Amino acid sequence: MTQGFKNFLLYFAEFHCYIKETGWNKPTLINRLVESLNLKLKASLVGVKLLNTITACANVINSLYNDLLCLALRYTP
Repeated sequence: MTQGFKNFLLYFAEFHCYIKETGWNKPTLINRLVESLNLKLKASLVGVKLLNTITACANVINSLYNDLLCLALRYTP
């Protein structure tokens, strides 16, 4: 399961349903979430300290996703 071109909130909702069935511990959930993000979003996480709950991480990632969207909207070649 990967994000691809999906909106982060839509992807996280699908991811959250998926992880309920896995039984993974918190660090594994966070690592798997980060690994499954698209490259732009993953690159924006460099140097960002993620918190220790999946919900807190999702909030940080969603904030970065929104920042990326705003930058994309401002850029007009």
